[in-house]
Amino acid sequence: TYAFGIGVTTVTWIVSDGVGNTASCEQTVTVKATGNCSSKLLTDFNSGFSPNGDGIADTLVIEGLEDYKNNVVKIYDLSQRLLFSAHYRGPGDGWDGTHKGGMVPVGSYVCVIDYNEPELGHQTKMIYVNY
Repeated sequence: TYAFGIGVTTVTWIVSDGVGNTASCEQTVTVKATGNCSSKLLTDFNSGFSPNGDGIADTLVIEGLEDYKNNVVKIYDLSQRLLFSAHYRGPGDGWDGTHKGGMVPVGSYVCVIDYNEPELGHQTKMIYVNY
């Protein structure tokens, strides 16, 4: 059994028979991901952002989430009020710190990612908005 990541790697195969004879060879193997092959949940997103219009960290960006085609991102305030809910297709779909047309106050919020994929539940992370 071999475990290797996505990309190109070299594998050495060793074959032996019951009387002690062995042979080996090397083979280049290319591993391509199709679908959702990751066994771990995403954790790579900015936990703080500043939607002040300066072009730096103005939205909540969640790296790689667009690979999960059925995802839904939800943002809640600490009173559990839903402020934002959307399918995330890439950085252009990141939350911009608004609710009902106005900027939310500086502070902590809860981001819930529903993967909506077999064997994947959801991920919850605290985020912080600052201007």
